[in-house]
Amino acid sequence: MTNKRIGVSLAAVLALGIHALLSAAPPNELLVYFGTYTGANSKGIYVSRLNVGSGKLSPPQLAAETPSPSFLTVRARGDFLYAVNEVDTFGGEPVGSVSAFAINKDSGSLMPLNQRSSAGPGPAHLSLDQDGPAAA
Repeated sequence: MTNKRIGVSLAAVLALGIHALLSAAPPNELLVYFGTYTGANSKGIYVSRLNVGSGKLSPPQLAAETPSPSFLTVRARGDFLYAVNEVDTFGGEPVGSVSAFAINKDSGSLMPLNQRSSAGPGPAHLSLDQDGPAAA
C-alpha cells in the first residue's frame, strides 16, 4: 500500500471518527471506522474505539468484509455507513461500487444491506443528501 493510499484512508477515518456515533457509545468513547485497500493483510472495514479523554485508540477489529472501501461516510443519524468500493469491475462492468451497512452501535460491527454500481470507473468519494435518502 502506498503512502498516498494510506493518507487517503486515514483522512476518511479522521472525518468519519469525528462524525461518529456519539449517541450510542459511552460519552467518553467514539467508534472510529477505517476503510482499507483489501489484499493479503486487509479484508475491508475495521472499527476501533477512541477514548476521548486519553486519546487512546483500541486495536482495530474487522467490522465488515467488503472489497477496497476507500472512502466512508455515516448518515447523520448514525445508523448507516456507506462505503465507496474502489474496484475495477462490478457486475461484469468496468465500474466501481457503493456498499451500504447497518451499524450495530453497541459492538461497532456492520451488517451488509446492499451493494450497487457507482455507474462509473474509479469512484473516490460519496456524499449523502442532508436528510439521508439519497447518495451521490
